[in-house]
Amino acid sequence: MAKRILIYGFPFFLMFLEVLLRKAYKLDSEEFIGPTLAAVGISFLLPLIVPRRREYPFSQQTTNELNKQNVVVVNRSEDRFIDIVWILIFLLTGLWAYSLYISAAKSIAMWWVLPNYKVIGFANYFVGVLCSELKEVF
Repeated sequence: MAKRILIYGFPFFLMFLEVLLRKAYKLDSEEFIGPTLAAVGISFLLPLIVPRRREYPFSQQTTNELNKQNVVVVNRSEDRFIDIVWILIFLLTGLWAYSLYISAAKSIAMWWVLPNYKVIGFANYFVGVLCSELKEVF
């Protein structure tokens, strides 16, 4: 559990350091936060497309035949999950690109209390975290 907290919290630590460095150098820019978090969310998804290695109770003959044919057996629900993750990778990459575009725009639209590019960044990030945790179910 502590390792997961460190993994998921690390991007915020880097963001905090970047804010400090930008303040130290008197750079007034927070536009990087949304696109950066969006990219981190996508990076959490990439390892999820690799099926987990499992041991199934096949006979030795079946196992040998599968190995000879170079076949990997993947749980059906995990296979569906991997397909969903691929779709999310493409969708979130599009959202990341959009967050880059709107973070550079002169007039920034707000969603509730945050600029849209930050909302997209946080959304991508939490989708990545959620999917990472869901992978443990399969």
